[in-house]
Amino acid sequence: MVRTGRRWQLAFGAVVLLLLVVAGVVIFWHPWRVAVPGSPAGQDVPVTRSAIPASGEASRGNLPAGITQQQYDESARSLGGGGGREPAPAEVFYHLGMTRMGLKQFASAAACFAAIPDDAPGIGTVARLREGRAWLEAWNAPRAERLLWKFLQLAGSSHGVRDNDVLEAFDLLRYLLGVQLRLERQREILKAIHVTGKGDTIDTMLYCFPNLLRWDSSQAIAWAEDFLKRSPEDQALRVAVGRFRIRQGRLDEGESMLEKCCRADPDDLSALAGLLACHYERDDWEAIGRLVEPLPPPRETDPWLLSTIRGHHHNRQNRCRSAIECFRAVLLTDPANAEAYTGLAKSYELLGREPQRQIVLERTAALGRIANRLGCAVYRDSDLLPFLEIAELSESIGLRFHARAVAELILRLQEDHVGARSLLEKLDAEGAAADPLLAVLPPDLDTIADPALVRGDRGKVGQRGERVGGVPPRFRDIAREAGIDFERFDDMRGLSRILEQNGGGIAAFDYDRDGRVDLFFTNGCRLPRKERTGEQSNRLFRNLGGSRFADVTVAAGLWWNGYCHGCAVGDYNNDGFDDLYVTAFGENRFWHNNGDGTFSDVTDRTTTAVPVWSSSAAFADLNGDGYLDLYVVNYMQTTDDPPELCRSENDPNRYICCPATIFPAEQDVFFLSDGHGGFHDVTVQAGVTGVDGKGLGLVICDVDRNGLLDVYVTNDGTPNHLYMNQGVEAGSEPTTPAGAVLAVPRFREEAMVRGAAVDGYGHPNASMGIACGDYDNDGWPDLLSTHFYGETNILYKNLGDGIFVDETRASGLGPPSRLLLGFGAVFFDCDNDGWLDLFVTNGHVDDRTWDKRNVEPYRMPPSLYRNDRNGQFTEVSPSAGPYFARQYVGRSVATVDFDNDGDQDLVVSHQAGPSALVVNETPTACGSLTLALVGTGGSNRSAIGARIEVVGLDHPLVRELMGGTSYQATCDQRIHVGLGQHTPVPLLRILWPSGNVQEWQNVPAGSYMVVEGRADLVPAVR
Repeated sequence: MVRTGRRWQLAFGAVVLLLLVVAGVVIFWHPWRVAVPGSPAGQDVPVTRSAIPASGEASRGNLPAGITQQQYDESARSLGGGGGREPAPAEVFYHLGMTRMGLKQFASAAACFAAIPDDAPGIGTVARLREGRAWLEAWNAPRAERLLWKFLQLAGSSHGVRDNDVLEAFDLLRYLLGVQLRLERQREILKAIHVTGKGDTIDTMLYCFPNLLRWDSSQAIAWAEDFLKRSPEDQALRVAVGRFRIRQGRLDEGESMLEKCCRADPDDLSALAGLLACHYERDDWEAIGRLVEPLPPPRETDPWLLSTIRGHHHNRQNRCRSAIECFRAVLLTDPANAEAYTGLAKSYELLGREPQRQIVLERTAALGRIANRLGCAVYRDSDLLPFLEIAELSESIGLRFHARAVAELILRLQEDHVGARSLLEKLDAEGAAADPLLAVLPPDLDTIADPALVRGDRGKVGQRGERVGGVPPRFRDIAREAGIDFERFDDMRGLSRILEQNGGGIAAFDYDRDGRVDLFFTNGCRLPRKERTGEQSNRLFRNLGGSRFADVTVAAGLWWNGYCHGCAVGDYNNDGFDDLYVTAFGENRFWHNNGDGTFSDVTDRTTTAVPVWSSSAAFADLNGDGYLDLYVVNYMQTTDDPPELCRSENDPNRYICCPATIFPAEQDVFFLSDGHGGFHDVTVQAGVTGVDGKGLGLVICDVDRNGLLDVYVTNDGTPNHLYMNQGVEAGSEPTTPAGAVLAVPRFREEAMVRGAAVDGYGHPNASMGIACGDYDNDGWPDLLSTHFYGETNILYKNLGDGIFVDETRASGLGPPSRLLLGFGAVFFDCDNDGWLDLFVTNGHVDDRTWDKRNVEPYRMPPSLYRNDRNGQFTEVSPSAGPYFARQYVGRSVATVDFDNDGDQDLVVSHQAGPSALVVNETPTACGSLTLALVGTGGSNRSAIGARIEVVGLDHPLVRELMGGTSYQATCDQRIHVGLGQHTPVPLLRILWPSGNVQEWQNVPAGSYMVVEGRADLVPAVR
């Protein structure tokens, strides 16, 4: 949902800021020596704990800037204490400097410390640290860094430096290098700390997993910009801000800055890496090639970003040996680099080396789970379970050094920790076992023969046609005038409880079978739930026709007070009336449609309560027996009484929404229908084991077109899940307590193997909603998942047979979504031209607009992307009508043709504002088909899983009736097919869930009811 894929990164930034304010809190009580790689002296630094002497000999000299003779004399008298001792000038300047630091007069403080010579007894060395700290507080990064390095150099020959002063210098340098994205150099500092065995939690995690703890939060960006304002000519800062611009999707600005940096210093590989990243975001491989080809062979000292993009370029050229050389250079210095593993997996796929590819993918998946647990470790370092999970995951994929480092950290925090002790014993017993990484990094790259370059047409986008009309899409919110006055109640009272953030769902379905689609919204209640008053309820609005709706919640028997989220619709008992399932925090409800305009609660009878926190749900016939089964996506474990809160002293309300990373995941549940109105939990038997998922979005469709429905779940901060249906295993059917035999389908989780688990960089995202549809008209269903602010939405193109590739950059959908937080998403044909466009509703989870330094908005405009028919999209939101001109806290969206006019409208749920009924007023001359399917015989009556094909065009035109999609929603289950100018339809083909196939020729545009097995298409009233 919500969360925060990168929300924990904000916490990481906050922790670093805290280190700046309270540095040196850890004091080590015995001497130690540490190598400081990359320091100006390049030497060992002996450090002993001692106090700064109270006296010294130095000449007063000139007074520092901002200091008067009177102030100096008063400070000297204060230090003398009336005892007759005359303090040395160095002592006086030090005292004045510390006083100015307390007054936040940092430039004056720096001048005071600068007046102290390096050789001032007992005080000269530490003065360089204090001077560097003062310039850091004054936002002068170059001066601060030079002085910090000088302090460490001087500390190597000084015996008057405390351990905690050295640690403070390390912390400040680590912070500076991180803000400047000089992560490779930062890791040298972290190594220096690690070899002492005295690093803290963040030191260890940053050292072991630098690629997973990335500096790309809005706070880090603001820091880098503030530093650059004070030092506009500093190359490192300009490069950092340019790279941050790329991460923000501001490609033109970033490219301009980085090009200037490359011209100023052609040997600056960090600037070159940033420029390559810009071209990578644009999918401009020609520009990447021009920059990459002249480069010498990769080195382990090259920036990781540079090497990974070089590797991706070589993979595209089928130069796998060169690609592996690049990824090898990264992994030898950072064996936990997810981006390098992603590229390496592609190399081995091209080479046909499946065993090596599997090892790499296992590591990538485990690193995704580690990334999620890192957030919990950063936020709650008093809870050692996430640390142990990180250590065990590391050990399971051969990262023994990482496992040992984290286990030793646990024992420093708790000496008697059994799990950590046991893991260390296991690692000791394994001894110097070969690292599995060596099995996938061949020592002799010359043994690799690159495959022949083959340019096939697999997954090729359909030919681009001339767009009819060219009039921009047009939409208008008519909810209020239509009689829909629903505003969700989330009981927001300034506590920022994570329960408040997911928002509500929508179902668009014709509950009374009058030919008009009705609308259902889920609602919240008072928290904790024991304080519920019954005032709030989910709401059902009946479509009266003529763009008018009436609230029939009470009359329909649906008034119920719970903290509800998602909803699923399907005719579970095949009686001709759609039933309703509602997810909630703690109390899911199942409502049976009585067929007379009312519903009955059958939750207990169907045993489908699921008393945890559920998000999305969907009906689908997953074993092919003609009855709808039910898949329920669960989110995570928390409580509403008392609520789990995260304090933020800077927030006016003193709380900030906790990130999802700090909560354990909940297990999804798969209910199988027994065909007699009962449902049975077969989650374990079916192999649905996404225990670390934290699921939010759900779609059920046939991704590999083998006739079996598969399940895709988007997860918050962990790799997504794709459960591939293996069919029913004969002879292993369990029985119910009543003796009924259950044909349980078996699933195998294959998201990572099939390319739909993480993004193209190998990182899991904070995935919320999911859109599914054939956007490129090649006949295969594609996927789009929405993500958190600072991440892009991800478009997974189906190459065929259910194999996906991240096409976000090539599609143009990346940069426009970077600075938005997406939830519900739908592919829909807004202008009936036969090509699926995309709608995404956006809105943040935290309202921090009170903070003047905050750049992340709370309310956001929705996004509409028009399909360019060549695999790319163009954002047309600004010209798409008044609804897109305003900002909302968007959550769920469903497509619906509520006015039966042959085009697709939208219904959108918002938080902190009214929900919207967005009518499609796009002027178009294109026709469409609207098909209401009724399954009979071997198909479920809802016909979920049916596949519709329009044959005879110059490209495939395929639509599928899916379970789920969007976010906590059920769309209008009539199939909509935009036809462009292709009317009548040359050949309409329907592949029913039962396997039956029916065809009709020369079908005119219009709306029809289609009953399986009947030869006629029954026209419906529009």
